[in-house]
Amino acid sequence: MFGTLLVAVIVMRQPCADNVARFVGSFEPVDAGAPEASPGTAELPPGKYVRLAPGMSEDEIRKAIGQEPGTGSGSGSAPGTGTGTGSAQ
Repeated sequence: MFGTLLVAVIVMRQPCADNVARFVGSFEPVDAGAPEASPGTAELPPGKYVRLAPGMSEDEIRKAIGQEPGTGSGSGSAPGTGTGTGSAQ
């Protein structure tokens, strides 16, 4: 009896798994996001990107990015950017 049950479980395992996967997948919309890219073929959006390597020092990272600490990357017109000298009237 136990042997028959064991054989039935082994034989029915894959068809049941396929049907459950198909059932669960039927709830997902057809156009659910962008297609997955193959590893190493992802395209970056336009812009300037800098490759940072593991183990780079903080100075090497700043040099690669091309910014000094405290300067930020924008024009400085946003609130909270700047040196905070308090001399503005």
